[in-house]
Amino acid sequence: MHNADDFLKAIQDAAKAGMAANREIMVRCPKHGDFTRGDLNKRDLNSAECPECYAERHAAEDRERRRREAMRHFEQNSGVPPRFQHASFEHYTPPTQQAQAILSTLQGYTANFEKYRAQGLSLILCGTTGTGKTHLACAVLKGIAYEHGVSDLYDTVYRAIRKVRATYNRAHEESEQEAV
Repeated sequence: MHNADDFLKAIQDAAKAGMAANREIMVRCPKHGDFTRGDLNKRDLNSAECPECYAERHAAEDRERRRREAMRHFEQNSGVPPRFQHASFEHYTPPTQQAQAILSTLQGYTANFEKYRAQGLSLILCGTTGTGKTHLACAVLKGIAYEHGVSDLYDTVYRAIRKVRATYNRAHEESEQEAV
């Protein structure tokens, strides 16, 4: 059950199964206000859950389940090198003002990923050695996986090119398109 309609249907199903409500009771939810429910077998009124609270709780549980699955998938299948598995925005100290601006941009991209994905926008991180590109890229991947439940893959350009080239060998099972 994920919404008020499902909650109402459950009450109706209970009534059909012979657990008919012997009366309707007005109950107050501190968050959503008054709602009516059937009093089945004179349950404790304090155990009555508002249909909107019920839907919110189940939606939150579903989000948390997806987040845990994304975390597990990220840790097992993302391709992120072990030393960057715990990379995060919080663990990055920007050495310059420009690096701080880049950090803010990446945090905004991660937080608004669904909007950017719908627009077909992506990121490319360029810079010299030691500027934190890998750390920040892994932090973005982790944020997108954890907060948006999106599967992602870390790879280098060199490895990606090797994967595509490997498909030119006729014995290779993966097609060039699959590799890309």
